[in-house]
Amino acid sequence: MKHILIGLLSMVCLAVMPATIIGHGMTPGRIEKDSQGVVNVETDTLKDSLQIQADEKVAEVTEKPTVTEAEMYERTVDIIKKYESLHRAEHWPYIGYGHKVRKGDKYAVGVELSKKQADRLLRKDLDVYLDMYKDFGRDAYLLAALAYTCGHGRVNKSTVLAKLKRGDRDIRDAYLAHSRSGGKFRKQLYERRVEEFESLYIP
Repeated sequence: MKHILIGLLSMVCLAVMPATIIGHGMTPGRIEKDSQGVVNVETDTLKDSLQIQADEKVAEVTEKPTVTEAEMYERTVDIIKKYESLHRAEHWPYIGYGHKVRKGDKYAVGVELSKKQADRLLRKDLDVYLDMYKDFGRDAYLLAALAYTCGHGRVNKSTVLAKLKRGDRDIRDAYLAHSRSGGKFRKQLYERRVEEFESLYIP
């Protein structure tokens, strides 16, 4: 009789176990065997957990703060300063941070500007280019940075501008191609183009 009672008790425990598990917050899933006979259990709870994690990742990307106009402006100024450096008397007709003295500019031959004067002149030139390309919205800073060294005439005839006008944003190679001076490839110019593109291009 004792053995019979123990057997009956075991059967009752096995029958109650799934309900106990469910009662602890788990929902029924699908149980199946793979080709090697290993049992896989896929629960609704696991699905929900993975979906929540995926949604959180998407939210992180979506909520990434955008770069402000002021930040873009200062980025452009910093890049120009980095690669131009402050010009000296022997660099005439270039003064400040790469400003080419033009007819009508009131600068004496061989003049050397202070950092403050050079910064003010740089921003004045940059403002002109930004206004010139303002219709290109987010691409204005990239075009202005290119025009600062190549001149707006060359930029206006470039493949870069032509592509942007027709809505083609695959411009990286065309932009980096502006790395020649005097008909020769210049490593420093190429490095500058890369930094400009990576810092100022907004997909």
